[in-house]
Amino acid sequence: MRKKFGPLKSINKANLKKVPKDQPGVYGIFASSGSVQKIGRAKKGRLPIRIKESSQEVKNSKKQAKKFAFIPTLTVEDAKKLETRLIRSRKPPFNKEKKGK
Repeated sequence: MRKKFGPLKSINKANLKKVPKDQPGVYGIFASSGSVQKIGRAKKGRLPIRIKESSQEVKNSKKQAKKFAFIPTLTVEDAKKLETRLIRSRKPPFNKEKKGK
């Protein structure tokens, strides 16, 4: 099944509180133009924390990190497979090359 990111949301405290904490997932950090900057995965309970950490990583390099989106998954293994597939297809600039090969 092909999964896509949901609607893009601004990176702020209110939106991060709405992210589900009870399941693993894959997240994307996007520029204001909608281009993906980084894709990552998080275990159960860590999704909001990982989104915030990754957005800071992108912002520290003087790039845009304005929005995020996520795809909840059932298991960590599903999140790992989905993350790898999305990195291969989208080639975001802030992901390590070896993950996408």
